Amino acid sequence: MNNFYVSNGKLYFETTCLANFDPAVRGVFCRLGTNQPALLVIEYIVSGYGTPCTIQVQGSHLRTFNFESVDFACRYLGSRSKSRQLVNDYLCQQAADMLSANTCGVYVDALGWHNLPAPVFSAGGGLTGMQPAHAVCLAQELTGTRLACDADLDANTAVTGLINAFQRTPETMVAFSFTLFTSMRSLLQQVGLPVSCILYIAGTQGFGKSQLAKRFCTLLDDTARKLPANSFDAGSTFASIRDALAQQRDQIVLLDDLCRSSVIGEETERRKLLSKVIRSATNTTAFGKKAGAQNAEVNCTAGLVVTAEMLPESASELTRCILLQIDRPLAFQPDDRCFAAASFRYFLLWFAEHQADEIQQFRRDFDAFVGARQNTVDLRLYTAHWQQAWVLSCFCRFAIDRGVISNEAVLKMKDCFSSLARQAIANTLATLKRLIPVRPEEVAALTTQGLQTRHIPATPHNGCLYVRLEILTEYLRRVTQQPSLDPKSVSAALLSAGMLETDNSGKNTKKLDGRRYLAIRCRQ
Repeated sequence: MNNFYVSNGKLYFETTCLANFDPAVRGVFCRLGTNQPALLVIEYIVSGYGTPCTIQVQGSHLRTFNFESVDFACRYLGSRSKSRQLVNDYLCQQAADMLSANTCGVYVDALGWHNLPAPVFSAGGGLTGMQPAHAVCLAQELTGTRLACDADLDANTAVTGLINAFQRTPETMVAFSFTLFTSMRSLLQQVGLPVSCILYIAGTQGFGKSQLAKRFCTLLDDTARKLPANSFDAGSTFASIRDALAQQRDQIVLLDDLCRSSVIGEETERRKLLSKVIRSATNTTAFGKKAGAQNAEVNCTAGLVVTAEMLPESASELTRCILLQIDRPLAFQPDDRCFAAASFRYFLLWFAEHQADEIQQFRRDFDAFVGARQNTVDLRLYTAHWQQAWVLSCFCRFAIDRGVISNEAVLKMKDCFSSLARQAIANTLATLKRLIPVRPEEVAALTTQGLQTRHIPATPHNGCLYVRLEILTEYLRRVTQQPSLDPKSVSAALLSAGMLETDNSGKNTKKLDGRRYLAIRCRQ
C-alpha cells in the first residue's frame, strides 16, 4: 500500500499514473462462517468530478474487475492491462486490511433464519428479528421481493384483522399456520424434528382455493412483476418448481390450480407433475438436477402448498399431505393478505426473541406426542396435523403477549382448529381407504357374503351361481369404497381363491344363454 498514492484525484503506483480515478473499499461482506469477501462496496471519484460513485462487486470478480466497463468516465492510463491489474491489487489489499481488522460485515444470499450472531429472519428484502452486531448486505436476488403489507401497519391492527379473518373463514387458520410452520423449518431441522409435510387444498373450481393460498401462504410479492413470488401453475416445468423448493428456504412455494381437463393427456401430465413435486418436497434425500454439464444434488428447503381439483392417486403421496377440502365458497376481504403479511412479520420479531424457549418446548411436546402414539397407524399424517396445532398455539402466545386476544378467544380458536383437523384426518383416511388396493382374499370374502345375503343378483345352474362380472364389480366398488377396482382383478381374485368354474378354453367366464358369466361354485 505504501507504493500507492493519490494525487490530483488520480491513482499512482510509485511514479506511474495508473488511472484517472481514486477507488477505495468502503465495505467488505463475508458469508457466514467464512473470512473470504463475498461482496465489496467500492467508492470512487473520477478526477475532475466532485461526486463520488458507489458500486458493488462480487468478491470472486475483484481480481478481474474492469472500471471502464461500468463507467465510461473511468480510464486506465499507461499500459492499460498492467494498470488494471495494479488497481485491483490496490483494492484487494484494502479488503485484506479490513478483514484483518475484523471490520467486515455479513453477506446474506439465502432466505430463512440466520445467526448474525443474533437470530434474524431474511425475507421480503430485509431482515426481521433481533438486529445483528455487524453490518449486513443482502444479495441482489433477495431484494427483489417484499412482504405484501404496508411498512407502517402496526401489530395490533394487523393481528386483529387476521383474527377477524379466522373467525369469518376458519380455513384461513390452517393456511396461515402452515406458513408459520414453514418459516420455522430450518430451525426445527436443526434439532432433529420432522418438517416434511404439504398443505393440499382441494375443492371445486370457484370455491376460493387459490385465493386462500395466495392471501395466507404466499405473503411475498415479486417487486418487478407485482405478483406473488414463488407461485407456479399447472403449465410450469418440474425443474423450475424443484429449483424453487431448493432455493426458497423457510418460504412457501405454491403449485396452483391443478384442474381437471377434458383432454386425457393434459390431465395425465398434471398428475405426473403433482406426483414428482410431492415426492421432491417431502423426501429427506437430495434430488438430482442438471447444473450445466454437471449433475448436482439439491434438497428441499421450502414448504409446498398445492391447490387442485383432483387428489393424489397414491396413498403414500396423500399421507404426506395436510388435506384441506373446501366444500363451499370462501369469503375474503381486500385487506386479508396485508394483515396476514404484517402479522407474519410481527410474529417473526416475537419468535426471534423467544426462539430458544419455543424450540425447546416444541421438542418436549413433540416427544410426548410421539410417545403417546407409538402404535398409531399413519403416524406421519397425525404428526403433520399435531405440528400445525402446535404452531397455532405458538401464534396465540404471541397474540396474547401483544394484548390482542383473550384466553377465552384462544380456546375457541383452538377448538375450531381441532375440529378442522379432525375433519381433515377423516377425509384423508376415507380417501386412503379408496386408494389402498383391495386384497384378493377380501374380494373373495365380500363376494361370498354378498351372495349369501342375496345382494348380488345370481342365477343358479349346474351347482354354480352365475353372476355378471360388471354387476359384481360395481357391488364390490360400492362396499369397499374403491372406485378404481377393476373387473380383471375381481375375476383373478376369485379364481385364485378356487371359487370359479372355467370353460374348456380356460377362460374365467362361462356362457349361459349366449352371455358370459362368472360361474361361482356353490360350495368350495
